[in-house]
Parts: sequence; structure tokens; C-alpha cells
Amino acid sequence: MPGRTTKALTSNWPPFGGITFIEDGRMYTLKLNPNWGENFKKFDHATQQKIMKKIEKQQEETKTRHLKHGLEFYVIEIGQWRAALKINEKEKTKTVCFIGNHKQYERWYKSKK
Repeated sequence: MPGRTTKALTSNWPPFGGITFIEDGRMYTLKLNPNWGENFKKFDHATQQKIMKKIEKQQEETKTRHLKHGLEFYVIEIGQWRAALKINEKEKTKTVCFIGNHKQYERWYKSKK
């Protein structure tokens, strides 16, 4: 893409800290909530890579759906897995708060009500 500048990852993948990507002011800073990876660690390596590839795409302006029940989270679907994000438009950050399969996801969002 013309005009695209991307900062390379400095940590091992999958990341367990904040990651910053920059692209002409349209990019988001991706952050990871301390408890985001409880279920993620249990997935096989191929699944982790698939999920993290989709999470990487969240650095751009992508569509997400708002979690129902009036909660402040947004959800992305990655095959049979779900990731919940908090989006701060003012600071241009997206924080990954949860990743898990559908059953784990239902348990997680019911605990947030």
C-alpha cells in the first residue's frame, strides 16, 4: 500500500504486551488486557496463529459488532472463536480483553453483566 509505514514486532509472537502499529494516523494501538490469554494459551499453535492474524488486522479500521446487553465491548469472530475488544476512539487504541471458543465466550460475557 502506498504511504504505509508499519513498525515491526519486537516481541515473540504471540505477544503478551502492547503492540504498536502506525499507518498515516488511521492505525490503532493494540493492547492486551492482563487476563486476555487464559484460554488462548490452551490452543494449538496453528489456532493461535490464525487468531493472532485476525487480531493484527484490528490495527486498521475494521468492522466489529457491539456486544449486546449494553456492555462496552466489541466482538470479532474468528471461525469458531471469539475475541472481545474495548475500543477507545479518542486514544485510537483497541484492547483485547478476551479470546476463546464460543462456549468460553458465552461464559465470559455473562460474567460481565
